[in-house]
Amino acid sequence: MKRFSKLPKDVKTVLIVAAIVISISGLTTIYANVNAHSRLETLKRDSRLNFVSLDEFKTFMTEKEVTALEYDVEMDILTGTLKEEAKIKYGITGSGRVALGNISKFIEENRITNEVILETIKNAEKLYFAKPTKTFISMVVSVVILSVSYLILIKPMRNSVITNPPTSSAPRMIRRN
Repeated sequence: MKRFSKLPKDVKTVLIVAAIVISISGLTTIYANVNAHSRLETLKRDSRLNFVSLDEFKTFMTEKEVTALEYDVEMDILTGTLKEEAKIKYGITGSGRVALGNISKFIEENRITNEVILETIKNAEKLYFAKPTKTFISMVVSVVILSVSYLILIKPMRNSVITNPPTSSAPRMIRRN
């Protein structure tokens, strides 16, 4: 505490603000990690989406008509992009993105057994759980970089301007008596 009291006022301010920002970010991260499973379960339970039937999606996967397969954890949607030939074959217009909702329900009932789909879902859930921690780490790094840049670059420039004010090149008024 003695070292902190000896620091200049602006350094104390930077350290206090940095500590507050890191603390808030840390508490948010802890809360997100503690409640991650319950948040995920709530999202899965409340999902009511249904774009294509499970049989249609299985057909797309079996015939290898889907190129980009993605799983949105929060929406509980499995999406894929159909190849051009498949769009024509099945009469799907537009971008060719197909979606299957209620994925968690299908997995619980063992109606989805495709390893590619299950692996995609597993990877998406891992990313979902890791997101709060990654956000916290990036926040800490940002605060440290901004604090150090302030203390190394901005503070010395400000102090030099205060101690050595720039001389004005404007003409001075001369008093005549």
